[in-house]
Amino acid sequence: MREFRPYGSVRGALSNGRPYRDSSGMSLMALDGGTLIDTVVNGGASEVVNARGIAVGTFLSSGALAFISSAGTLSGGRMISGASLFVAGTVTGGLTMSGGRVTLAAGSNVGGGQVLAMEGTNNWLEVRANVSVNAIIGAFSVGDTIDLLGPGYVSGFFGSTLSYTQQTGYGVLTVKGGVFGLGTSQTLLIGSYHSENNFVMSDDGRGGTLLTYRL
Repeated sequence: MREFRPYGSVRGALSNGRPYRDSSGMSLMALDGGTLIDTVVNGGASEVVNARGIAVGTFLSSGALAFISSAGTLSGGRMISGASLFVAGTVTGGLTMSGGRVTLAAGSNVGGGQVLAMEGTNNWLEVRANVSVNAIIGAFSVGDTIDLLGPGYVSGFFGSTLSYTQQTGYGVLTVKGGVFGLGTSQTLLIGSYHSENNFVMSDDGRGGTLLTYRL
């Protein structure tokens, strides 16, 4: 795999002014203090942001992969169906998912004042245990999925619970795991106006709780 490793700032524009597009099998890496700006990562290629590196305005095509390591930052981005994003660092400036898959790993930081938009269909957001998501999650489509690995799912009378409290312009969705030591909870901020009936809970098969959006 070919690699391009900037230590400084790279906007990556071609002579015709289009954003830098990495070819299949190429890896873009922002090392300590390096910056990648407005890159387009094509299928089969990857973008890696190491500690103290930053990627601004990344676009992930189908089949592309991006990895934001601990102390790395993704500042705004968009991904389409078939793209994958793994975050162990910080997300700022919001993120638009149009059918992609995002994993918020242990140690990730998604602060308030931004939106994780689930535009399009077949979006998948995975939130690992003990990760707080302070951004507003919105623009849901039927079938969009949030996989919470913190609260364990238990069905039945003493099982998991889901509650929704509407605030001005957003709602607070709280999932509590069931009995038998699985009673951890996860709170998410949901954009616009919804209710607990818009989210179906189920077992994710990995000890967590799956939320699937419905009308």
